[in-house]
Amino acid sequence: MSDLQVIFGPPGTGKTTELARVVQQYVETEGSDSVVLCAFTKTAARELAGRDLEIPAGHIGTLHSLCYHALDTPSVAESTWKDWNSAYPVYAMSGDTAMDTLEAGGRPHLLGDDLLAEVNILRHQMIPHAEWPDHAMQFWRVWDDWKTMHGLIDFTDMIDHAREVVPIAPGHPQTLIVDEAQDLSLLQWDLLRRWARHTTRWIAAGDDDQALYRWCGADFQPLLNAQHRRVLPQSYRVPGAVQ
Repeated sequence: MSDLQVIFGPPGTGKTTELARVVQQYVETEGSDSVVLCAFTKTAARELAGRDLEIPAGHIGTLHSLCYHALDTPSVAESTWKDWNSAYPVYAMSGDTAMDTLEAGGRPHLLGDDLLAEVNILRHQMIPHAEWPDHAMQFWRVWDDWKTMHGLIDFTDMIDHAREVVPIAPGHPQTLIVDEAQDLSLLQWDLLRRWARHTTRWIAAGDDDQALYRWCGADFQPLLNAQHRRVLPQSYRVPGAVQ
């Protein structure tokens, strides 16, 4: 298993530029399909993709999107919220729990939204079912039965199922790079560790001071625990006298 190498990139230090440089380095020495690059949000993934990196389109995206395609694009449970609401009005959902809504700072506001968010946090924190609150476990049984009955997976399943049935990162890369690593959950870290067992190197870029998603289960402690760490010290947004 390759050891985690961390690049700390505080605001304005050129983290995206540095990641692009690292990608190009390994593309030149090991080939364009040797690198897989993922980010926590679509915004960061688009920014990286906009750097004209010489890697296949399927080797760059959010962690969820990589898993979704590796699982052969299954039907997503959250998209069936209208049918769910008809079947279980007591657990009605607004349909606003998708990842891009969370990126925009949205919050659930119906009971089903609140319960699904709570269950997802418990899952992302890898808390055993035996330790879940009764109301969360009651909802989970109904939600999980619904998914099974209709052949669906939810957003958290994309990560959780990939841990079990996608042992190697899509594209079988030698280099696995993850951006915005401060916002990964323990469940996502676990998936990446499993993928890293089959890579030559594993690089995570982030900044614990920029963690935005702790409210939904993010955990930046693995960044701080890494033995191989490098900090980008020069901010290009702040004058030298201030630094």
